[in-house]
Amino acid sequence: MIKQFKQMFAAGNWTHPARDSVKRQLLLLVVLFVVMSILRPSLFLTSSNLNAMAYQFPEYGLIALGVMFAMIAGGIDLSLIGIANLTAILMAKLLISWTGEEMSGIQNAGIFFICFLLSMAVGAACGMLNGYLISGLKIPAMLATLGSLQLFSGIGMIITKGKAITGVPEAYVRMGTGKLFVFLPVPLVIYIGAVFICHYAMSRSTFGMRLKLMGTSQKAALFAGQNNKRTTMKSHMAGGMLASFSGFIMLARMNSARPDFGSSYTMQSILIVVLGGVDPAGGFGTVKGVVLATLILQCFSSGLNMFPAISPYLKQLAWGLTLLAVMIMNFYSRQKKAE
Repeated sequence: MIKQFKQMFAAGNWTHPARDSVKRQLLLLVVLFVVMSILRPSLFLTSSNLNAMAYQFPEYGLIALGVMFAMIAGGIDLSLIGIANLTAILMAKLLISWTGEEMSGIQNAGIFFICFLLSMAVGAACGMLNGYLISGLKIPAMLATLGSLQLFSGIGMIITKGKAITGVPEAYVRMGTGKLFVFLPVPLVIYIGAVFICHYAMSRSTFGMRLKLMGTSQKAALFAGQNNKRTTMKSHMAGGMLASFSGFIMLARMNSARPDFGSSYTMQSILIVVLGGVDPAGGFGTVKGVVLATLILQCFSSGLNMFPAISPYLKQLAWGLTLLAVMIMNFYSRQKKAE
C-alpha cells in the first residue's frame, strides 16, 4: 500500500493546496521583497540588513522544519523552542567547563565537536520523550508537547537559576557567527544543509512516505503493516535534532543562553508551517513551501522594523491574524474542492 501511495504522488494524481501553493508563495515573496525595497530602499536593501536577515531566520526556520514533520504526521510539536534553549544551555555549560585559553585550536575544535554530539543526543532524547508520550501513552500531541515544553524550560531554569549563561568561548562565537567562502553566514549554511536533508527525507525516502500515509489515515497506515509508533518517534526525534541546531545558532549569535529565549518562535513556526501549505490535519506538505514561508515571514518582519511609527508589539497581532486568515482560506479551499 505504501508503494501505491508513493506512485500516486509521483504520478501527480493527488492534488492538494500544499502542492499548488508554492507558486503563490514565491510570487508573494517577490512582491513583498519588491514593495519593501521600494518603500525603504536605503534601509531594506542594505548589505547589513540582508546580512542580519541571513543570520536571524535560520533560528526559527529550523524549528519550523521540526514542526513540519510533526504536523505532516497528524500531530504538532510545541516544545521545540524549549529543546533549543535546553541544548543551548547545556552546550554553553560544557564549553565553559571544558575549554580554556591554554588549549590549542585543534583541542578546542575537538571539544566543540564532542559538545555538538552530546547536545544533539539531548535533542534527540527530548524528541524521543515526546514521541513516547504521544505514541506510547496515547497523550494528545498538543498536550504532550505543551507539557514537555514546560518540563524542558523548567530544567533549563533549574540549571541557570533563572539567569543567562554568559562567557561562551570566543572561538565558538566566531565560528557560529562567521562566514564560509567570505559571503555565506554559517547559520545560513546550516539551514541550507538541513533543508536539503529534510527535502530528501520527505520526497525521496520511505520515511517521508510513511509519515504522509500516517498523517492521511493512521488506520490505513496500520492496516498496511506500518509501525506508526516508530514513525511518530522518528518524526519527533528529527524535530528535536533540528531544534538542537537552532540552539547552537542562538548560542553563537546571542553569546549567551537562557531558558526563556525565543518565546515567540513557537507561534512563528506554526504560522510558517501553515502558511507553507502543510495541512494541519496531517498528510500533506512540502519543504519548499515551508522554506518560502520562512523567507516571507522574515521579509515582512524586517520590513515592519523599517517603519518607526509601527509598534513592534503589533507583530504578534499580525502573526495571529495571518494564521487565522490562512486557516480560514485553507478551510474554504478544501470545501470548494469537496463540492
